[in-house]
Amino acid sequence: MPAGGCRRVPSSVWARGAPVKATGPWPTPPMAPGWRWRATSASGSTMSTRVRNSPCSQDMRLWSIPWSFAPDGKTLASASADHTVRLWDVDAGQSKVILEGHLNDVLCVAFSPDGQTLATGSRDQTVRLWQAATGEPKATLHGEASSVNALAFSLDGQTLASGYRNGTARLWDGFTGEPGAALERGRAGRINTVAFTPNGQTLATGRQQTIDLWDVNSGQPRATLHDMGVHTS
Repeated sequence: MPAGGCRRVPSSVWARGAPVKATGPWPTPPMAPGWRWRATSASGSTMSTRVRNSPCSQDMRLWSIPWSFAPDGKTLASASADHTVRLWDVDAGQSKVILEGHLNDVLCVAFSPDGQTLATGSRDQTVRLWQAATGEPKATLHGEASSVNALAFSLDGQTLASGYRNGTARLWDGFTGEPGAALERGRAGRINTVAFTPNGQTLATGRQQTIDLWDVNSGQPRATLHDMGVHTS
């Protein structure tokens, strides 16, 4: 067993109360009496498993699994450090398709509102679009020389936003993948989250202690919200 009492075992997702083995492996401590596990979600994109009073984490995050449900709730997409994305049948608790093509860890996944397209972002600095039904690749989007940390579609599906470790966000045509505006504000801190308003006119990008609001049509900044006590994630 590695130093610190940690071992590597496959992670799990849950479908209707039944555990399903996901891709991995991921670091986790051995089970011990009195340890408590819980799964949480952040911004609808991350499944975190924590353990309390462990020698490995002291109630810190052990791993994060980027995930997204399809709009009909029947399919779950989960990303992995093995460079793949899996599509799961939620009712059956079975892996349906493995999406291969990224060259590094996959950090974020997002379904289009119509459920036809899955977008994935990776440390390999690309966004990839896939046919959600078959797992066939549609397009590879090259935006920044930086890891892709966050993805979101507008509610009408016309626009895809990607957020990067270097502090830039980019807009893309949600159907074709054609590039749109690059949103930059001094690249002060990596972008961890992106989200559209319901009308699709404003994009919010979250970086450490700051949220920036952008006009989607012009690509110009609208406002910056500061909260020195909160970290966006």
